[in-house]
Amino acid sequence: MTHEMMIVNAYGEPTPVSEMLSKEYLDGLTTEQAESLAYQAKELKKPLKNVEDMIKERLNEGQQFKNISYSTSKRSAVDQSDETKMAFVKKYGWGAVSVNTPAQLKREFGKAIAEDLEKVTVYSEQKRLTYK
Repeated sequence: MTHEMMIVNAYGEPTPVSEMLSKEYLDGLTTEQAESLAYQAKELKKPLKNVEDMIKERLNEGQQFKNISYSTSKRSAVDQSDETKMAFVKKYGWGAVSVNTPAQLKREFGKAIAEDLEKVTVYSEQKRLTYK
């Protein structure tokens, strides 16, 4: 007998985590089963985040765990100075520099840029899941 983590729905039907990792299993779910499983997964996000935050807080306080620790990784970013941007524009064209988002520009320049942004901002639609 193996011990495996499962999600049990309101009707007592278990779904093993290993099955949720299987695309074939997920593809075989009915629409109702898929919706029910999606709600169960959504309900788990906040508690799991709370556990992760608690562990991070304890690590920040200096507590040590036998099998959990911070790891470090390097993140690279291009220097955003005007000199660098101009050099990239001259050599590679405008595509080599990023244009900030409207929110980033508003934070940097305040309300003064709002009128100019209204003229050049392009809106696109994003699809997001909404749970009722």
